[in-house]
Amino acid sequence: MAHARLFLLAASLLLCVLSASAQMKPSVPARVSHFIRTHKRLLVADSILILAWSADAASSVHAQKSGCCVESNPIVGPHPSEAATWGFAMGMAGLMVTGEHLIWWAGNKYDEREAARVAIWLPPIAFGITEFYNVKANAQYAGQAEARARLSH
Repeated sequence: MAHARLFLLAASLLLCVLSASAQMKPSVPARVSHFIRTHKRLLVADSILILAWSADAASSVHAQKSGCCVESNPIVGPHPSEAATWGFAMGMAGLMVTGEHLIWWAGNKYDEREAARVAIWLPPIAFGITEFYNVKANAQYAGQAEARARLSH
């Protein structure tokens, strides 16, 4: 009889533990996977902004090293270091991504029609287009300066 009570107590304890573990939060990989599945538009918009700022920083650094160009951004000055250029670019990318996430959050909270979630595409697309021409000009000027330097040697 004592063995039966001990068995019932152990079985009850096991059921309690199993039911408690079934109610636990999903694992981190499961939550990340869910976030990616439910926020694809937001993640693509974030990627466009980060890539645009990265291309701008890389082309600016390259143009600065070619010796022909000065930075037109008054915040970092005419001849910023690589760290200043990348720090400014990533800081601005972080601010813009944060703004997108706030718009997305507000859209989910207050707008049932998804207008705010669609509106997050406007800044990244506009910024991506302007940065395309900026990066193209930086690469062109740097290329011309490097060609002149090769010819003069």
